[in-house]
Amino acid sequence: MTLIKIELLKLRRARFWLPLLVLPFLSVIYGSTNFAGNQSVLKQEWLSLWTQVYLFYGSFFFPCMIGIICAYIWYSEHKNGSLKLLLTSAYSFSSIVWAKITVAFSLIFLSQLYFLGLYAVSGLLFQFKMTFPTALFLWAILASFFSIALVAIQSYFSLRIKSFAPPVALSMIIGIFGFILTAQNIIPELGYVLPFSKLTASMNQMTSVNPEITSLEWIKLGVYTVVIVLIFTSLQTRYLRKTVL
Repeated sequence: MTLIKIELLKLRRARFWLPLLVLPFLSVIYGSTNFAGNQSVLKQEWLSLWTQVYLFYGSFFFPCMIGIICAYIWYSEHKNGSLKLLLTSAYSFSSIVWAKITVAFSLIFLSQLYFLGLYAVSGLLFQFKMTFPTALFLWAILASFFSIALVAIQSYFSLRIKSFAPPVALSMIIGIFGFILTAQNIIPELGYVLPFSKLTASMNQMTSVNPEITSLEWIKLGVYTVVIVLIFTSLQTRYLRKTVL
């Protein structure tokens, strides 16, 4: 049995499904309500609705969901005392880390699809005349892949912190911190430190179905994502190695 299958089996009775269902739902409800009350100003239909539902979801709720998933995945190991047993198995430390990250990212990606489905339903209820923005969905899914950097960061903190609540609280702080970094213009380069936050800010200001992101910006986002993932997966591997010794 592969490590990923083992991780999925551990999550069969997981209790984090409720916030993963509720937080995207609340985002869409809140954004749709705000859009409904300001249609005289928000006249771009699908795009205007997107800016309303994605504001809090992308900047705050989405990082929080990553924190909840990663915290639960590692907390179950800490709580049951099964971490040391896992470390003495035939699997390498890096494969253990990557299995956790892969499962966490997969769940986050499913949550993103769920959010997009709720957004589509909301838009259909408004009966927009504008054509359904299929390209926007593709951009949103593409942007989701950059969230693996946040997953790697949260996985590290969830491994180091044996309690459940602190890593979740930390994820909210990271979300706010990322929002601040992308909003400030003093040192523009800092806006790429948390790639998903940068994309969230760009996609929340869309005036067309294509976000205003240059080729150079995409390269920077990709490089920062790879660097962050490598750093935090390496930190996790080192910590696991020290735990065994």
